[in-house]
Amino acid sequence: TMLMAIQFVKKEANPKKEKAFRKFMLNVLKAQFGQDNLWHEPTTDSYSYHQQKTMIGIQDKLSPEWTFLNYQPGEMMEKFIPAGIRLLIEMDMPG
Repeated sequence: TMLMAIQFVKKEANPKKEKAFRKFMLNVLKAQFGQDNLWHEPTTDSYSYHQQKTMIGIQDKLSPEWTFLNYQPGEMMEKFIPAGIRLLIEMDMPG
């Protein structure tokens, strides 16, 4: 689960352009993350969104420090993640 906040820096001197930009960006964020996952935080004048992703953490000889990846079934994961691990992850994935 990830919670992210985005705060836009005010750059437009023209309030109408600023409002139009914010409305446009809000629509882009809603399209990307879902209407119900995005909200405005008036205290910080930021937009926050909640997103659930399936991630995998890897620590091995090639990645001695933990490396985290968004897990999406497909050819790329088949090359790097053993079949048994993929099966366990995919059995637990929503939808």
